[in-house]
Amino acid sequence: MKTAALTLVFFCQALVGGVAGAAPGKHPAMLTNVKEMVDCKVAGQETWKRAGLMALLAPGDLLRTGSGSAATVVFFADGHMEKVPAGVTVRVQQAQLQPLGGGLKRLSVPASGRTPAGAANAILVLKGGGTFKAVGPSAAGRYGAVGMRHTGDPQLLSPLPQKTRSDRPEFAWTPVEGADLYEVCAEDQHGKVLLKRQTTGTRLPYPPELPALARNAGCRWSVEARAGAHVLARNNGEFHVLAARSVAALARQEVAVRQQLVPGDTTAPILLARLHMDFGLCGEAIEQLERAVAINPEDPGLHEELAHLHSYVGNTLAAQKATERAAALRRN
Repeated sequence: MKTAALTLVFFCQALVGGVAGAAPGKHPAMLTNVKEMVDCKVAGQETWKRAGLMALLAPGDLLRTGSGSAATVVFFADGHMEKVPAGVTVRVQQAQLQPLGGGLKRLSVPASGRTPAGAANAILVLKGGGTFKAVGPSAAGRYGAVGMRHTGDPQLLSPLPQKTRSDRPEFAWTPVEGADLYEVCAEDQHGKVLLKRQTTGTRLPYPPELPALARNAGCRWSVEARAGAHVLARNNGEFHVLAARSVAALARQEVAVRQQLVPGDTTAPILLARLHMDFGLCGEAIEQLERAVAINPEDPGLHEELAHLHSYVGNTLAAQKATERAAALRRN
C-alpha cells in the first residue's frame, strides 16, 4: 500500500485563498486511526501487509481488521469519515468503503452524533468533516514529500516555512555556543527593513510598537549570533503571512475537523496536520503530528511523517531522531 512512506501532505503550496475543493484522483482516502492489527492488500497484489497510519488508499485496495481491532478512513472529497469494526474486510471505492461478505452494513450518523445500536456490525459513516486537497507526488518520490533542506546555525524555529497565521509572529531560534547577543532582522519582499532588534535570549516577541506585517505577503528574516563584535553564525529564512480570508477559511475548517475529536483517536490530529499543511503552516502541522504520536507512539508511519516535515523546515536533529525511531519500530 501506499504505506506511511507514500503519504500525502507535506508538499507545501502557496495557497492564497485557503483549502481548495478536493481533487481525490488516484488516492481518494487515507487511514487516520488504527486499533490493534489492521492489514491492507493493494489492488492487483496478493500479499497482505500491516497498514500504517496516514497510508493513502486507492480504489480496489482491501482493508482487513482482526479480532478486537478497528480502523478509521477519511475520504478527501467531502471529509466524511468511515469507522470499520473488528473482524471484517472492506474494499476501498472512490467515495466510500464497500463491505465484503454478508452481515456487514453501513450506518450514517452526524460526525458529532451518538453511536447507534448495531454499530458493532456496521461501518459507521460520519458526515460533516472538512474537505482537503489531494496532493500529488513530489520530485523526492515520496507522496507529498519534500527533500532535505540544509540550514546552518542558529536553527530557525519560528516562524517556519512556508506560512504563518499571525501577522505579529514570535521569532525563535536555537542557541549558538559562545554567543552573548543575537540580532534579528525582518524585511519585506522588496528589501525594506520591517524589524531590527537585538536580544540576549533566543526568542523575540513581535514588538507591540511596530505595525503588523502585511497579510498575503512574503517576508525574509535572519538571526545573527555574536560574541562581542565578532559574528559567530548567521541563518536566514522566509515565510508568508496568510491572507485574512485564508485565516477565516482555516478557522472554519478547524471547527469541522475538531467535531471528530475522540479521546485516544489519532484522526483529528492527523487531519489537522494535513489541514495546516494545506495552508502551508508547517509549525502547526508538526505540533499536531506530535499529538498523534503521543496517542499512538508505536506507529512508525507517524514518526516518518515527522521526520520528513522536520527535514523540510531544516530541523535535522529532530528529523534524525524521528527517522531512527521509525526504523526501530519497523525492525520490531
